[in-house]
Amino acid sequence: MTPATIAPTPVDVKAVTAVQLDCRAGAEPDAIPRAMQDAFETLGEFIGKHTLVCTGPPRATYTTFGPEGTTFTLAFPVREPAAELAGEPAGPRIGPLPATKAWRFTHRGAYSDMRATYGQIEDWLKTQGLFKTQADWATFMPMWEEYMTEPDKTPERDQLTYIYLPRP
Repeated sequence: MTPATIAPTPVDVKAVTAVQLDCRAGAEPDAIPRAMQDAFETLGEFIGKHTLVCTGPPRATYTTFGPEGTTFTLAFPVREPAAELAGEPAGPRIGPLPATKAWRFTHRGAYSDMRATYGQIEDWLKTQGLFKTQADWATFMPMWEEYMTEPDKTPERDQLTYIYLPRP
């Protein structure tokens, strides 16, 4: 892909109810995939235990990214539960993912290749005059990824991930 082909689609994202888990990953290269795997397992157990019905693809919303590590919230949109569910203080919770306006970029292929897609997004932001230094990523927080395919059922070359950056 080149910056010309990575151009985003402007979208209006609707509010949804989601089961969510706040996560932190260290700065080492495999920290995010490990934290993500643990979070998927925790949320999967919670969803199964409470017989929740998923209504959309999982989403990882990134709130910080830097040399100290990354914080993110992993979420599964769900149908509103019939009764309020008690959660653990640091465990899964059910709450809203707000409506927002965003730019949606498309990544096709392995998750391990996403760094290149983010580089192309950065190049596109530079051509728009929206990005000058790495510190400018903070302008686009929280940003998120939606995982449209299941990695254990989809060959890497066919995996599809949408990357969203808030827009004015």
